[in-house]
Amino acid sequence: PDFTCAIGHSPRRTAKSAMHTFLVAAFRSIVANAFNTTWDLLTPENIAQSLGAMAAMTAIAISTVHICRHWKYNRTKIRKPTVRLLFIVPIFAMDCWACLMLEASVYQWAEVLTCIREVYEAVALVSFMQLMLMVLGGPQHL
Repeated sequence: PDFTCAIGHSPRRTAKSAMHTFLVAAFRSIVANAFNTTWDLLTPENIAQSLGAMAAMTAIAISTVHICRHWKYNRTKIRKPTVRLLFIVPIFAMDCWACLMLEASVYQWAEVLTCIREVYEAVALVSFMQLMLMVLGGPQHL
């Protein structure tokens, strides 16, 4: 037997519609309450920090995969200086994001991290010179 409501719908269909309406209303209520309380948190600084974190994590993930593959598959003598050069990306990404997060810190951690980055930049320059000398045949060949 087919049971229908007064408006011509079956009880099963009415229950589904009621559940759908309830879920939509609950979702809208949750979203509205969440945005009412968090709109104050959407400042330009927080947006910049979030975007910086996403960009840094993406750069770190991609470069880590690239470094691992390069270390695994490159068996030439230029592997070490090349990997040292590739480590510039994660180090600079972490430094830039940390400086963005710590720019208002009382303890001046941003300057310490920038000093560490500068030291690694010097290591990368030496690695680049080492790589160029290896590619060109060594200092005796020049």
